[in-house]
Amino acid sequence: MKHCLGLFIVCMVLSCSSGQTTGKDTDRQEAETAINDRVDNTNITLEIVPQSYSGAPGQIHLFITNHTPSMLEYGAGYQIEKYDPEAEEWQHMDFFDHVAVISIMYMLPAGESASYSISLFPDHVDYKSGRYRVKKQIYTGEESVELYAEFVIE
Repeated sequence: MKHCLGLFIVCMVLSCSSGQTTGKDTDRQEAETAINDRVDNTNITLEIVPQSYSGAPGQIHLFITNHTPSMLEYGAGYQIEKYDPEAEEWQHMDFFDHVAVISIMYMLPAGESASYSISLFPDHVDYKSGRYRVKKQIYTGEESVELYAEFVIE
């Protein structure tokens, strides 16, 4: 039984990590265009391409670019927040506290980009039109940094 469980976990990690690509596909070209269009000079960028959706998509594509001289590390976890225009603040969406993700650490070398998809679970979350953002934890070796990338559901 232990061997079957171990084999299952290894298969899950391999199948989930195969969705991550680094720098050689057409999605990267699209991400590089979005990143090059940014005016702010942050050392680590988190982008969503595309940034606008008509209705809640099942998945969105994240692109992380490491503009630092160091190796970055990040896991598969993420949070989604919705902007409340009346309160003028971002509201944490509790559903994503209960989403299971694989326990894996990705490494991103200096000067490289990586892409992967995350699920928005539109069958379980009632998305309204508005501004949303993904919150992602990145580790620089020295500190933990929270990155944000916005998207709109029309």
